[in-house]
Amino acid sequence: MSKKILIVEDDLSLASALRAGLEDEGFNVIEAHDGGLGLKMVEDNLPNLIICDIAMPKMDGLEMLAAMRKTSWGKSLSVFMLTNFSDANRISTALSYSSFRYFVKSDWDLSKIIEEVKKELKV
Repeated sequence: MSKKILIVEDDLSLASALRAGLEDEGFNVIEAHDGGLGLKMVEDNLPNLIICDIAMPKMDGLEMLAAMRKTSWGKSLSVFMLTNFSDANRISTALSYSSFRYFVKSDWDLSKIIEEVKKELKV
């Protein structure tokens, strides 16, 4: 069974690039484009890992992560955060919600993210 990854990202071109790269590696990928829908998709699909933007409309990634961590099904899910911010406070907040990794979008490298996903999921 392939591992399921949820991408929660409002930048459609970035989400598409992530999806294509992960699917090329054999992952089952689903997408949401705001935190509210992302939270619903986590509950409905129970992915193995989430890649989530911080700054999004309706509900940002930190709000989504905080809400998810309060649930029995979301307490221990692996989460990678994407951000345009190098703001230490936002990164610290993400890490306090047990975000396992974060990537600054201006420095992101698809192959590095895929490598980290594989490490986290032990594939």
